Amino acid sequence: MTFDDPYTFAPAGTGDRARRLVVGFRAVAFRFRAVASRFALGGIYLEKCFLFINTKMEDFSVLINVCNEEERLPMVVGSIRKFFDGDIVVADCNSSDSTVRVAIDLGCTVAQLGHDFLVPFTADDIKMANAYFGETIITEESKAFEFGPARNKAVSFTRHNYVLNIDAGDTIEHMDCNAIKCLLKPGCIFAYTHYLTDTGSHNQVAVRFFDKRVWHYIGKVHEYVERKPGSDVCHRYTLPESVLRIRNRKKLHTARPHNYLYGLCKDVQLCKNTRWCHYLGRELYYKKHWSAAIRVFEDGVALPGGWDSEKCQSLCFIGECWLHLNNIEKSVVAFTRALGYDASRREPWLQLAKLYQRKGNVAATRGFTYAAIAFPKIIGLYENDHNYSTIPEKLLKWCGDQSSS
Repeated sequence: MTFDDPYTFAPAGTGDRARRLVVGFRAVAFRFRAVASRFALGGIYLEKCFLFINTKMEDFSVLINVCNEEERLPMVVGSIRKFFDGDIVVADCNSSDSTVRVAIDLGCTVAQLGHDFLVPFTADDIKMANAYFGETIITEESKAFEFGPARNKAVSFTRHNYVLNIDAGDTIEHMDCNAIKCLLKPGCIFAYTHYLTDTGSHNQVAVRFFDKRVWHYIGKVHEYVERKPGSDVCHRYTLPESVLRIRNRKKLHTARPHNYLYGLCKDVQLCKNTRWCHYLGRELYYKKHWSAAIRVFEDGVALPGGWDSEKCQSLCFIGECWLHLNNIEKSVVAFTRALGYDASRREPWLQLAKLYQRKGNVAATRGFTYAAIAFPKIIGLYENDHNYSTIPEKLLKWCGDQSSS
């Protein structure tokens, strides 16, 4: 794109000194317009702007949390080394395999956290939790692993103040270290694209790259990064995929180890909020504690505030729990309530379509399916990739088959 010469725009009759000032301001304005236009066109390349920076970056650390990850650790470290040859710390949570030896052989610093963050329940905790669930889920043998405090301890082993914290299930698909270094400032925190499936396109915004002097983890299990009390400096950036892109290769929607569920119990006992209720309910659902899951999900939905999309998904889980308990009418009510929180997600529409398919109601199945496909995929709370491909296709095919028979 070409730009007009700014020097032709000084007003006629202007004195020489004033004219030079006007010309100078015009020149700066046009340079700014040129840069802004290139951003808008996607034509600015950070590596051309930052050639003066050494590409071998050692100004931030990469921290990997692991437990029994001897097989996957070489893959994640290898993905990091393609772009970064700085400080990599592997925080091991008492692995029983050869994870530590593999980490050392890969040239990583190893921080062994041991059993320090595996916490038992008191008798009162057990009694309170099981009374809440309405069944015995927590026992004297139950122990909760406190992921938030463990991450904070692991962060303390990193060499630099700026830390990118990933898990063993992650791989770095792209990282522009030069661009990142230009944004490193005291108090900074970065959001970035985090893909949640091995090959799918679904992603979310993750926030696990921060200045450890200002930010730390909150929560026992479903932890998140929050500013430390008394910290005033804060610079927030969103890194585009051209700068940082990470993919998680763990299988979604599967039950995690029991200490994950137990830790969520402790989170909810200490501070009940919509997010922790959602994730505790989800773990109970995965472990087929249908009635207990419904109770926890309902508590989360009833709490003020929170994320409407998350409450929508909680109600979808409630609907599925009622299906497992053979109560179709309550399931319909739950999926319908979910639409009241976020009708742009396909999940509740397609769940209703499948329910009416079970009843043999072609018109209702077709109507709910068409309502679902009116909404495109958006970045937000995770939703099954099949909701945007095979599920509506199969439902509409069934409707066509029923109509022609």
